[in-house]
Amino acid sequence: TIWRGATNDQVWMSFNNGRVFTFGNTATYVNPAVAAYGPGQFMVFYTGTNGQIWYAVIDPNSSLERLQQTEWDAIPNQSTTMAVSAVQLGQGSRNVYMVYRSSISNRVWGTLFNNEFLEFENATWINNGLTVAAPSVTLNPSSNRLFVAARGENGNIWMTNAPVGTDNWAPWRDQGMATTE
Repeated sequence: TIWRGATNDQVWMSFNNGRVFTFGNTATYVNPAVAAYGPGQFMVFYTGTNGQIWYAVIDPNSSLERLQQTEWDAIPNQSTTMAVSAVQLGQGSRNVYMVYRSSISNRVWGTLFNNEFLEFENATWINNGLTVAAPSVTLNPSSNRLFVAARGENGNIWMTNAPVGTDNWAPWRDQGMATTE
């Protein structure tokens, strides 16, 4: 479990309802996100109070002391004031796709953590998508497609999708359902 502290804005964690701990120097106003990373690890994300997006790779089999010494890495040239969403690109994969709303506009951005190079690729504006809230992403393993959902500027939920490993996003489609979050 991962969450934002109610009184100190730090990122807190717990494995299997065990001991609660925090690690590193974190400060966030929004909920952190987590995605599976390879077999048995996790990639954790948080948005700093300055809009910088940070991530760390966590091994739940590490000692508490080692976990508390985990370093956070900044994702270069990418920022938001909202939560991010991330998904592992297939069972056991060490590639992770992250989406977020720009800190300076309503654009929906996506970026791939490419395990081959151990870095995030340049972010791309997902098919001219706009949102007023934090978007979310998931993988359909049956079709091997990424699906992104976002609250459009009209208040409705909008969705798009693309095959994993491509930038061939389908047109955004209004789902005809309004949301306030």
